[in-house]
Amino acid sequence: MQSETRIFSNTPIRSHHLILVLWFIVPVFIFGQVAELNQLKSAYIEKISRFIIWPDDSTGLNQVNFTISITRETALTAALKSYYKDRTIKGKPVQFVTSDDPNNLEYCHLLLLGVGDKDLLDEYLTAAQKVSALVVADVNGFGKKGVHLNYLLERDRLRIEINLNSVMRDGFIIDSLLLDYARIIDH
Repeated sequence: MQSETRIFSNTPIRSHHLILVLWFIVPVFIFGQVAELNQLKSAYIEKISRFIIWPDDSTGLNQVNFTISITRETALTAALKSYYKDRTIKGKPVQFVTSDDPNNLEYCHLLLLGVGDKDLLDEYLTAAQKVSALVVADVNGFGKKGVHLNYLLERDRLRIEINLNSVMRDGFIIDSLLLDYARIIDH
């Protein structure tokens, strides 16, 4: 089992440095003609996953597909499905599972939450912790409530915030390079 002190991996990921820098510092409006904001968020998931190591006891990582659980269909989930139709995450085809039941996250690698999940947020976080699922949201304030990664739009740039306490508690290891470009929440 990995120690919490290994949260910051200093493993060189030189081939991905430029990709990460470009995705996090280039203004969103530049991509406006090429992709919508939701398409950028879709691409971020794969880029971010390169800098995250899931916990050792994550049985779902042994599956054939990388499974993203969504709680309801939204414009973002439609963009995700379109984006990952022919792409992979962690070298695996992406499978989507839709369920509004927090206890139905078996073999989930990533749980995507939205504003409609506010009332069941604690239940989703507890269920995700049990299956070692990374929780990503697109809702102002969800990062402070325990979501691992939360999207935010800051000065026309798509950014992420990372809740370090949640990440450490749940055994994820995040490369320090990703932490350099994210807004860190540590409470």
